[in-house]
Amino acid sequence: FSGHEHRAVYICGVHACCPKQIFKNLILEALAVGNGTSHTHTPLPAPERIIIAQPLWSTRFIEKFERYAWVIMPTEQSARAASTILKDLKLNVPGPIDPHTGEPQPRVAMSFSITATIHTTRNSLILPDHISHGLRVQMDTEKAQELARLLDEEKNIPQQSRLEAILSAAQEAEALKLPTDKLDVSIAYLRRVHFMTFYGAKRYRDEAHMLTMAPSVVHRTKPFVPIPSHLEVSTPLFTPAPPTVPHPSKLLIKSADVSTNAINPTESSAVKATDETTASSVESSSGRIDVNKDVEKDVTTEVAAAADDDGRNGLDICVADEIVEFDDVDSKEIPPTSSEA
Repeated sequence: FSGHEHRAVYICGVHACCPKQIFKNLILEALAVGNGTSHTHTPLPAPERIIIAQPLWSTRFIEKFERYAWVIMPTEQSARAASTILKDLKLNVPGPIDPHTGEPQPRVAMSFSITATIHTTRNSLILPDHISHGLRVQMDTEKAQELARLLDEEKNIPQQSRLEAILSAAQEAEALKLPTDKLDVSIAYLRRVHFMTFYGAKRYRDEAHMLTMAPSVVHRTKPFVPIPSHLEVSTPLFTPAPPTVPHPSKLLIKSADVSTNAINPTESSAVKATDETTASSVESSSGRIDVNKDVEKDVTTEVAAAADDDGRNGLDICVADEIVEFDDVDSKEIPPTSSEA
């Protein structure tokens, strides 16, 4: 709501089960009816937008799910008049449509009261001081622009409306004088166009979701710290990762002839090389397994022989369970073996 926060009316207490379109119609009807009963007797213009959030858990008065809404009016005076009309307004949601007549049923599906006030801006979030360092500003600018480019391609934003076109325009380029201006414009673009908080690293469902979960904007208090001359870099600090290439074993053979079962020689050689590499790896692994088994067998035989020779003074060696147990015997009574000597 930057720039028109005083023209926004904040509404809370909307029933969680109230459909968005029905709520919009009820608000428009209430503003139209209240237009003639207002003290100013001046026509109240229609709202520019009505933003409705998804149901969220609320602990206001009682714990329950409820919706939040914002009504954007053309002027600040009309916003104050709208907040007076909508304050403590009781809304009656009509019943479902009758399938035979096509008209709403006479009974009321639900009834609830809303509270409306002028929207107040939340306090800004202060960024740490190191965010204002020249190297960090340069890296954040490159990341923000790359992120905006990817999101623009995902949403098919027109070329003339993308961030690259905005930053390269002559009028905007003249206004961007400070080293942090491009970063600030990129962050604002991500928030307003793609509903994403850059430093929060979160993307929201829509504008209402973002206004509910992240209403505060970030603010940089420390002045910009230039990059020292010995640390200046000409190449970009952030480069996008190249696209990953699939492993040859996962490639699909697309040039196979069904009738003759013929395979492209180039693809056949690649698959054959992959199969040979896999087979050699399995063979070497099998060799290592056999060697380990032989060593384990030799060790087991030697331990069993030692158990037969050293069965004295309560010495018990369990080869089968690989557990060695000694009775509570004074170690001095056990003469050392030849290997220990």
